[in-house]
Amino acid sequence: MINWYQKAINRSLGKVAVMDESELLDMFDQAPRMVLEQYRNRSPGERQTWRRVPIGTLERVWQQHAAGFIHPSSEKLIDRIADDFIWNVAQLYGNTVLSGHIHTNIYNAIEEELKEDGIEMLTEEDWMSDDGFDEFMYNEEHGNSAISDYAMDPLMGDCLELTRAESAEEKLVIIDRMINRIHMRGDIAALFVEGGISSLDRLSETPEERQRRMWEESSRY
Repeated sequence: MINWYQKAINRSLGKVAVMDESELLDMFDQAPRMVLEQYRNRSPGERQTWRRVPIGTLERVWQQHAAGFIHPSSEKLIDRIADDFIWNVAQLYGNTVLSGHIHTNIYNAIEEELKEDGIEMLTEEDWMSDDGFDEFMYNEEHGNSAISDYAMDPLMGDCLELTRAESAEEKLVIIDRMINRIHMRGDIAALFVEGGISSLDRLSETPEERQRRMWEESSRY
């Protein structure tokens, strides 16, 4: 059976449709295992990668939505954004679990399940090594380890709603909510959107603020 990691790659290549609810639940269930797989199979010095959405892509869709009409050509774009956000939330969840930032009973249950499959959780050496797990999930753009305590549960709930949404407009409303969450938690914004918090500041501009910024930027030259 193809795991969610491969399914997500296939989706990014346009080979399969956006995931359904059962795939999402499987994705979260398997996330710690898949992050461990990424870490164990990394090249020396390699860091975890994220599927960051270009700010230009978000602006294009947001401008259409503000005008009251989402062009049919943008519907697949919205699906791609949704899929990228779901991927990032699952990876963030895997990191958070493996880092121990979760209820002890859940951590112990996952550790036991992995042990039964012959997979070892992170050891002291994995944490103490100069090229260990903390270094692997450290993200220079947002300057911290890629984990989240407060945003995790709400974002996972948003992902579940994305799998149930039936229209591009519904998906966009949920994506907007997710953007507001990561905007408030600026430490993870750079994992989801190119440019991080500064890009999200730009996305939330009013038309007047956007016009003023563009004038100021053009006046520098």
